[in-house]
Amino acid sequence: MSPAPSYDVDQSSPSFARSYRYQDWGVYLEDSFRVTPRFTFNYGFRYEYFGVQHNDNQRLDSNFYYGAGSTYYDRVRNGSVQLAPNSPVGGLWNPNYGTIAPRIGFAYDIFGDGKTSIRGGYGMSYERNFGNVTFNVIQNPPSYASVQIPAGTPGVAPPVVTTDNLRPFAGTSGTVLLRPSSLRHVDQNIATAQTQFVSLALVRGTLTRQSASHSHSPSGSSSNSVRKDLTFLTTTAFISCRQTSTPLTSRLGTL
Repeated sequence: MSPAPSYDVDQSSPSFARSYRYQDWGVYLEDSFRVTPRFTFNYGFRYEYFGVQHNDNQRLDSNFYYGAGSTYYDRVRNGSVQLAPNSPVGGLWNPNYGTIAPRIGFAYDIFGDGKTSIRGGYGMSYERNFGNVTFNVIQNPPSYASVQIPAGTPGVAPPVVTTDNLRPFAGTSGTVLLRPSSLRHVDQNIATAQTQFVSLALVRGTLTRQSASHSHSPSGSSSNSVRKDLTFLTTTAFISCRQTSTPLTSRLGTL
C-alpha cells in the first residue's frame, strides 16, 4: 500500500457482509486401568485442529504481515498489508498444528470400603480463538477503512454531518486523498488458545437409605437381598485452573 493512496469517488456503498468459514476436526483416545483393587488410573489425549478463519471471497480479507529483520521493530518496519490469499502465509494467518491435549486422572479408595476416595487429574484443552477479536479484520482495507478527517485536511473539503455513507468520498468522477487509516492486526503466527487445569478432591459416600427384601418361589427356593443407597459428598481439598494464550491482535496506528 502506498504512503498516500487515492480513492476513486465513483463507488457504491460498502458491503459489510462476510461469510467466515473454518475447517475443524478432532480425535481422542482414553482408557482406564485398575492398578490395584483400590487404585484406578485414567489416561488419554485429544488432538484438535482449528482451521484458519477465511471468507468465501478471500480477497475481501487483508492483514498486516511482518517482513524480514533481526528485531521485532525491523520486522514491523519491513512489513506490509496484503490481501490474505496473496500473503506470505497464503491466508489471514498460519495454521497451528501440534495441539495435543493430554489428560490423566486417578481415583484411590482410601479405606477399601468404596465410601471414601481421593480423586484428581490434570489436563490440557484447546479452543478456537475468540471470534469477536479475529472478526475485526473486516475493518481492514481494501473493502473497509476507518479514517479521521479533521478540518483543514489538504485536498479534502471541510467535514460536515451527513447521512450519506460515502461522504466525503461521494461523487461521480475524480479521486480524493485517502487519509491514514488504522488497521486491526492478527499475528500471522497466532497460537490456538489453550487452557491447563489441575484438580484434587476428597469424595465421601454416606448411607441415606437401606431396604431388605425376601422372595419365595412355588418350587420352594427363597432369596434375601439388601439394597443400600449411598450419597456421595465431594469436598474439594484443592483445585487450580490456569489459562494461557498468546496475544490475539494488535492495532497498528496508521497506514
